[in-house]
Amino acid sequence: MQRFGRSRSFSFLFGIFLLSWSALRPASAAVPSPENHFGHKIGADRELLDWEKVVSYFRLLEKSSDRIRVAEYGRTAENRPLIVATIAAPETLRKLDRYKDIQRRLADPRITTAAEAEPLFKEGKNIVLITCSIHATEVAATHTAVEFAYRLLTENNPRFSAILNNTLLLLAPSINPDGVDIVKK
Repeated sequence: MQRFGRSRSFSFLFGIFLLSWSALRPASAAVPSPENHFGHKIGADRELLDWEKVVSYFRLLEKSSDRIRVAEYGRTAENRPLIVATIAAPETLRKLDRYKDIQRRLADPRITTAAEAEPLFKEGKNIVLITCSIHATEVAATHTAVEFAYRLLTENNPRFSAILNNTLLLLAPSINPDGVDIVKK
């Protein structure tokens, strides 16, 4: 019985150590690079991305960072997922429903008076929507979206920190995934 108790105590302490250690690691430590995921640098000559790998990369980013959420907002004519990544500071993403409510209230003057709107302007966040690759041959935009998301999530850059803290960035890596794959063939 004594031996079981010590083993259990060790397991408990080791678990606390691992949790503490993982909390101290930089946020970018676990975020996979585009090069590791796609097998080449983004923008490499004669290397195109296929949509399934783009979607799986954004899902990987979501699993490895608290600064991104990925949602499917529809399907294409060829049944590929249309995705949008919401990128912001972790505190902002935790209050995402509140910021959506602020936007809903500010968008409709029938439900929000000017006096009620003023504090909402101060509390709300900037909303920026970036859509990429509407035409099939616009391959660079989807590539750029992948690299941009990775850098926003991993680089310790004051400009990126300001973006993350003050903005809800909605990034659609392509609004024509069928075209992304047509060009890849």
